[in-house]
Amino acid sequence: MASKALVVGSGAVGLRTALELVRRNVSVVLRAPCSPLDPSNTSQGAGGLWMPFHCDDPRTFRWAQETLNELLPMATRQQASPHHQESERGLVEVVPAVYLMRNHGGPTVEHFIDHSYEPRRGQSTETLALPGWTKDPRLEFQHLTVEMLSWQNIINRLKIPPEEELKQAGYLYAWFFKPPIVNTSAMLTHMLNELKEAGADVNVESGHYYSSLDEMRNEAAQLDCDCIVNATGLGAKEILHDDKMVGARGTLLHYDREDCPRRDVVRDGPYGINGTDAVIMTEEAPWGSDTLPCYLIPRGKSIVVGGSYLEEDKEPSIRNCIVTGMAGAVGR
Repeated sequence: MASKALVVGSGAVGLRTALELVRRNVSVVLRAPCSPLDPSNTSQGAGGLWMPFHCDDPRTFRWAQETLNELLPMATRQQASPHHQESERGLVEVVPAVYLMRNHGGPTVEHFIDHSYEPRRGQSTETLALPGWTKDPRLEFQHLTVEMLSWQNIINRLKIPPEEELKQAGYLYAWFFKPPIVNTSAMLTHMLNELKEAGADVNVESGHYYSSLDEMRNEAAQLDCDCIVNATGLGAKEILHDDKMVGARGTLLHYDREDCPRRDVVRDGPYGINGTDAVIMTEEAPWGSDTLPCYLIPRGKSIVVGGSYLEEDKEPSIRNCIVTGMAGAVGR
């Protein structure tokens, strides 16, 4: 085990790694080109939804499981006793999630009878269509028709579109599960404060930027660090000249969770004004696509609405665009 580590990067990965080292009695020096609280920090733009996304690497499930193991107890502690630990309040909550689909996405009885099932990309005919993470009982995962979702919603009272509207849009099936949602801005602040309280050497305000791995090594030597943790994310593409790293641009809009206007069909509909906020997602037309996924995530005091998944799009500012179908889901 190293005795002193230079951690480069102040996003969620950099801060969490630095905390793990501090908790194992390793001295930490944290350096980054911007503060975790700066709007330009990529982790500030994260939606906060726990769900493996756009990654077929089997290691993802193990990493996601480890994250779930940490987030769920935090949400449970807050729910059981809001004053249990003041510093953890508002960081994580479990929110019902609905992922909408036009097609079943997996084998039916008829598929097995006539041997006509075609698996998704990267799957063999011997594997299930559902990803491995859906088997975790803590998520209470269900694969439903929209009729079944509607029946259950008489009890759940979720603020979701009615069955008729989902069918009109072509959505006939849904995944229903209960993932943790991280209030990303609050979590970054929490981790940064814990690092400072633990005595870590934190300097993320000076715009410190490394242009090469050699520069990192030289500074680590000057600081008497015997370990370097490269948590620069996409910055590693330039620092290490790694052309295999590909970024994807995402966009989120933030609305006040309490004052966000709701349509009459939800406010005065069969589920009542006291319905429960829910995550709503789809990557299929007409409301979404692979590159323009549509999602609504209640988080902390906000509802974040998105989005986009535009690979190698590096433009840092918002540009005017019209996304058909997006407005149809935002109002829900």
